[in-house]
Amino acid sequence: MGTLQEKVRRFQKKTITELRDRQNADGSWAFCFEGPIMTNSFFILLLTSLDEDENEKELISALAAGIHAKQQPDGTFINYPDETRGNLTATVQGYVGMLASGCFHRSEPHMKKAEQFIISHGGLRHVHFMTKWMLAANGLYPWPALYLPLSLMALPPTLPIHFYQFSSYARIHFAPMAVTLNQRFFLINRNISSLRHLDPHMTKNPFTWLRSDAFEERDLTSILSHWKRVFHATFAFQQLGLQTAKTYMLDRIEKDGTLYSYASATIYMVYSLLSLGVSRYSPIIRRAITGIKSLVTKCNGIPYLENSTSTV
Repeated sequence: MGTLQEKVRRFQKKTITELRDRQNADGSWAFCFEGPIMTNSFFILLLTSLDEDENEKELISALAAGIHAKQQPDGTFINYPDETRGNLTATVQGYVGMLASGCFHRSEPHMKKAEQFIISHGGLRHVHFMTKWMLAANGLYPWPALYLPLSLMALPPTLPIHFYQFSSYARIHFAPMAVTLNQRFFLINRNISSLRHLDPHMTKNPFTWLRSDAFEERDLTSILSHWKRVFHATFAFQQLGLQTAKTYMLDRIEKDGTLYSYASATIYMVYSLLSLGVSRYSPIIRRAITGIKSLVTKCNGIPYLENSTSTV
């Protein structure tokens, strides 16, 4: 059996051997950075809303197949292996991603099962804030009757309230999301005319849109708590915030075209730049799409868009 110390040494030796075996020739390690199906779904929505269906048919089909492979027998999707019941937000993401791909149709049994689960759990009302945002950016959900405080971004860091109080992850996602929301911008997805069959009572009510239980307790919660304190800023100051947000994003685009190496933030950035008048055919948009595509890999044989590179 051996002592505890001997067991630890054996485990250490085994782990070191496994790491050496998985090391690439250039000295790096690349693991599958697998998370929710959100990334597959959102990228399919972006590509199809940009009318890239023909150019990216193979990629879209692969991402849709990756989503379908994760669907549970009852039609739902889960975010974690130990989730006992279907996850509403994940099921909406999976359903919409498959529908937008054009590879699956509402009449198919597995799609009907997903529909029934979503409807039985209140429709789209209770889904995660970021998923509502993505649906709204594709004309599938109404934008809320509020404006997010972009003026916060123009405040100097010497003040008690400023943008840099929040983590880089929160900042890099908040900026493009706030720009797009405040512009009330959306693309039309020709593969999905409406989601009214899932929820005929979609609302612009900000208190429903930004339910505290609809998103994780991250820095975005803190941003919203400061909302009332910067909400009465002048229009000129709000416009300054809009320009500050654009500059903030452009200054943080990586060499591969992604925003801070996050697929999710890059997808949001594409919508925000389009909302500011940047052409979908511009080099910055094309590089962003190429950068996101570089993050597509296979996790356990299933096509998957990593949210960021896993290379160590």
